[in-house]
Amino acid sequence: MAPYIDKNNDGDYVPSDGDYPKIRGDQSIFLIFNDNKNAHTESLGIPMGVEVHQWAYAYNCASDTALDHTIFIHYDIYNRSNNNYHDVYFGQFTDFDIGYAYDDYVGCDTNRNLFYGYNGLAVDGLGHLDHYGANPPAQGVVFLSEDMTSFMASYNTGVPGQSLDPSIDTGFYNFMQAIWADGSHLTFGGKGYQGTNPINFIYSGDPNDTITWSELHPGTGSGNIPYDRRGIGSIGPFNLAAGAVKSIDLAYVYARDTSKSNIENVTLLKYYTDKIQSYYDNDSTPCGGSFTAITKPTSVSNTLRIYPVPADKVVNIDYLPNTNSAIYEIYNISGQLIQSGKLVKKQINSLDIDNYKSGLYFVLIRDKSEIISRKFIVR
Repeated sequence: MAPYIDKNNDGDYVPSDGDYPKIRGDQSIFLIFNDNKNAHTESLGIPMGVEVHQWAYAYNCASDTALDHTIFIHYDIYNRSNNNYHDVYFGQFTDFDIGYAYDDYVGCDTNRNLFYGYNGLAVDGLGHLDHYGANPPAQGVVFLSEDMTSFMASYNTGVPGQSLDPSIDTGFYNFMQAIWADGSHLTFGGKGYQGTNPINFIYSGDPNDTITWSELHPGTGSGNIPYDRRGIGSIGPFNLAAGAVKSIDLAYVYARDTSKSNIENVTLLKYYTDKIQSYYDNDSTPCGGSFTAITKPTSVSNTLRIYPVPADKVVNIDYLPNTNSAIYEIYNISGQLIQSGKLVKKQINSLDIDNYKSGLYFVLIRDKSEIISRKFIVR
């Protein structure tokens, strides 16, 4: 079920036909998960029949620090049930753990569809190797394709009925609508609880600005002691009809300048987020990548010759490699890799096939951007 380029449109993934994975970015991980197999021990809810296809991908772009340190996530959410769902919300839960997990704050920027974690103290941790120490980074999650409709924070420990992580299905659903576990709505100011003005985004002020609402500043903020913070940024509501699919793009943006403070790195995070959003909106990156196009290997039709046909004990590969790194792969009719190796430049390469069974085989040559395939028969 993983996406791939089907060169001959036969519906089967056969590398010897020139088929290759359809990946995003320069390195990509694809996975599928669904909610209709095991018990829902986290939410205790009933299955919806939803299947999620997820890409996690990144770009190798050392010349652009923002892009080089960003991980992108693409979701395709399929409704495999027979139910037409309405008032659906999607929430991205993130436990930031900036180095040492127990000295963090969280916040959000509604103009950037961004929520983030940052160190609540100038120095992170207790001096351990996995703690950042001075000048700790900020870590953000930005919705690239959607407007974030709420952000809620939970604290691992907190006021019963208020700031603990959700524990049942209705609690999760409410949390994605800025509603606390006790059913009260998030309100502006302080800890966001039992105020007078309902709001959908907690700690939406800039921690660099002492008069806006953040966790950092007493009076305008929460008065919270830095601790283990989590956050859920959400989008919705939307409809998800039976058989329909909802696609969502977001990114994890990392920002650290070791000459800047924990709070100044929040400003850097917002600057990096603007760059990432611009790259996404313009479907291009400074290192040549694209968010929608797939880089396709070039197929060249007249530079590879295989003989004799049919072959017996030896098969000759007549190909002049462009580089010293050209490799060959030989597959049987079932798509099993039988033999592989490196081609010697500027000479005909003879391969021993004395132990091959009679039948049809495929040679695949990989050289720079070229992928060339040929068939041969062993008698």
